[in-house]
Amino acid sequence: MKKLLVLTLLQFAATISANFHNMIVILDWENERVSIDLNQKEPLISGFGAQTIHLATALVQEAAPILVSAATLKNFIERATLTKDFLEKNKITLQSIYLRRNYERFKQQENIGILQELLQEYFNAKNQREITNLENRYTQGKALITELEGFSIPYLLPIEPKNWDMYQVNEIYFLLIPKSYPKKINIRKQSKVPNSLREKISDQDWLLGLKISELKKVTTEQLYSITTFDDSGNFENFEKKFLEALVKVFITRTDVKVPSEETTAINEQRLPFWILYVSGHGFDTPSRIIGLTVETFQKFLRFLNNGINTTFAFFVTCFPGGKHLKIPYETKQINVRKIQQTIERFNYLIAVESFSFGVTSNYTIIPKYVPSYKPSYKSEDFEFPSNFNVFFKDIESSLLQGKPTLVAALATVSNFLKKEELLAKMQIPAIRYPGTEWFSIIDMPNKIFNLTSVKAQAAFIEKRPIKVVEKQALILYAQEPFEPYTYRFAKIYQNALFVPLIIKKEKEKKAPSVLTFAPGPAQFYFSSVDASSLNLTEVIEAFAPPIYEKEPRTYYIKNLKCFYNLEPMRHDSPQPFKQNTVVTLKDVIILFKAENPLDPQDFWKYNGILFSTEENAHYAALWKEKDTLLATPLLEKNKIPNLTIVQPEEWEKIKRFEPSPNSEAQKIIETLQKKQEEAMKRKKQIKDLSESLIQFKNSLDQLQGLLRQRK
Repeated sequence: MKKLLVLTLLQFAATISANFHNMIVILDWENERVSIDLNQKEPLISGFGAQTIHLATALVQEAAPILVSAATLKNFIERATLTKDFLEKNKITLQSIYLRRNYERFKQQENIGILQELLQEYFNAKNQREITNLENRYTQGKALITELEGFSIPYLLPIEPKNWDMYQVNEIYFLLIPKSYPKKINIRKQSKVPNSLREKISDQDWLLGLKISELKKVTTEQLYSITTFDDSGNFENFEKKFLEALVKVFITRTDVKVPSEETTAINEQRLPFWILYVSGHGFDTPSRIIGLTVETFQKFLRFLNNGINTTFAFFVTCFPGGKHLKIPYETKQINVRKIQQTIERFNYLIAVESFSFGVTSNYTIIPKYVPSYKPSYKSEDFEFPSNFNVFFKDIESSLLQGKPTLVAALATVSNFLKKEELLAKMQIPAIRYPGTEWFSIIDMPNKIFNLTSVKAQAAFIEKRPIKVVEKQALILYAQEPFEPYTYRFAKIYQNALFVPLIIKKEKEKKAPSVLTFAPGPAQFYFSSVDASSLNLTEVIEAFAPPIYEKEPRTYYIKNLKCFYNLEPMRHDSPQPFKQNTVVTLKDVIILFKAENPLDPQDFWKYNGILFSTEENAHYAALWKEKDTLLATPLLEKNKIPNLTIVQPEEWEKIKRFEPSPNSEAQKIIETLQKKQEEAMKRKKQIKDLSESLIQFKNSLDQLQGLLRQRK
């Protein structure tokens, strides 16, 4: 499979040559706002959100054109204006300004004075001691300092008019192009517009691949003087105008059509090949991907496939994985008898920031304050979350060399390699190769063990355990169709592991996280798991999904070997095992966000563990989601609820959920055993053939020796 993907990418790269163009797309619909409330009791939220940070980073680095929503641009400009106001204007003027803008939080003049005083002293601070004194002097001082660092960045790193050409696409979207960009991109020698298109497209537009001659150009002064953008009015208009903006900005295949089909095909090949970085907020309910509904996101994917030549698109958004790796790529076709679902294929490589269905980590721009703690206007004095110049360069290199692994490139704009816990629990990118119908986990063999069904079958046939040692994550693959969530484990043998699994952790490090690559509920059966280097709390933590994962996860382990460290609920309760001894637990059920197996009618979802001992005693440690005892934060504090004894009659209730010999499971085992026998038979045949060849070689050597003696 990997060889096929490499070949595909090599063929792909050969067609695109070096005609790469880059684009950064930043979308937001009124989700990021200036938020400075001196009256609220809780710590202040910066509001300098991910999209505004992406915009600030892109503006400083000048790596590519930026297609940005008005709301994001408005947030950036208002923050710069706000900082300038607080530094330069008096309290009364400030109050009148912000009252006119209906900022309720500035009705009290004293609040304006406090913030103004703090801001001025903050900018004049010479060292960390003075910053700390400021934090201690004011109520909420530390929160205010964090806020100041956030909303002052657009003021400290403004849009430089000498470096940018700016265009208004429509009332909701703007296009910003670095003046240095034409020199950065690799343009073919035939950069002039073809004669067949000369009346329709200018040389400058053809060079950029963008229809800038048809857009309204604006100056920096005009941009900063706009106090209110029509930042959509309603969400439907936001999406509609985005699709319109794509057609207005890019030179599309429709734009290069001429009467001759042959000439049109040549024109299409001459269009640039685009590498896109696209960011926007993601939500689980209702589904939003890069700030768009699933339907609009699908239209965007098709535009990238059919409207322009796209080589690579990287989507940065919360809730990018799980069902969002499946639903947007399906097309429903209604026939006379039934509704059929087909999976769409795309001719470009797609990557998402995480295969997990959860919130991705925040991005921040951090002032370095070196050598002093006074910020400057130099970009070198800040640490940026992304390096767009290196990202585009590395992606180009990866595509041209046909490399299926894009780890280095994605790491320049994502956090998944920067912190071990992010890699282990959340941000592991997923990629979808051109022409395929599925996503794959990005290849990081030194850090991740991808336990595919092929690897599991190979281990079974070869009669060897699967060892996960010195890895940060173990990825399990749940095959389709995904059954409706149930404890009837007879249905989950498609996800069964009949070979022993051995999990070991490095000294002083966390155990590998067991993660599920599935767009829905997932259940797994393990015949045995040897985790004797872990205690039971660490085992539960290893299987715990990312905190934001909302889909149920259930693991049934017939035999679990580990250190025992749990305590009973009451002192008079029997202790199942001696503390800190290696034990074997039987019929272990580890569950997260799942139904209570002791009471299937229970309304709440549960996390926890159930197990039996050799003496046929049964125990459970379960906690409700409502109790806020969620998986990872709870386990990090080692505060698993104490064990309760499960009475025999209660355990009998869940006996029916226990895996038992059945035709489906037996067929799978028999199939694997048959493959195992065939493999052993082939192995014996190869061994016999090898021995025959050795004997033949020996005979040949003897014959050659006799011939040499006769000579």
